[in-house]
Parts: sequence; C-alpha cells; structure tokens
Amino acid sequence: MNTFKKSADPALCPRDPATGEALEPTVQPGYYPGFSTLSQRPFWDATTRGVVEERVAHPPERKWFSEQDWKFWTVVFAHVIPQTDRVTER
Repeated sequence: MNTFKKSADPALCPRDPATGEALEPTVQPGYYPGFSTLSQRPFWDATTRGVVEERVAHPPERKWFSEQDWKFWTVVFAHVIPQTDRVTER
C-alpha cells in the first residue's frame, strides 16, 4: 500500500494503468517519469530556447492581482483544478 503525504488524497491521485494503485505524489507531475521538457532544448530553435529558459529562470511577477486577490484565486483554482497528485516544495 502506498504512503501519502498529508496533503494528497489517494482517491484523487492518478492510477497506475497496470495495477490500478494510486501513484505516489510527486513534486513535478509524474505522468511521464524520467521525461524533462527542458531536456529537449537541443531540438528547439534559438528564439524558443531563449524564451523558455528566460521564463524558467525568471518567472514573471504578479501584475494584475493584489495580495488578497492572489490568495483568493489560489484557493478557488485549488478547488476547481486540484493538483492533488503532487506535493509542493518548501
């Protein structure tokens, strides 16, 4: 039986197609184990590579929401689009 962190409900986690068991929560989505989008950099053109690397290295700051609005929408989206199959890094 899997052991889950408190924040992940096993009933809401993706299932292993072979066994039907709930998959362990991961920091990054574990749908494609071992795959890293950034490992595909050599296949991108220079413009795409530059844009993606810049966004990964320096995520944009909030522009349109106050701190209170940000907290509100974070809670709303956590309920509308739960991502209970992963854990947050802290």
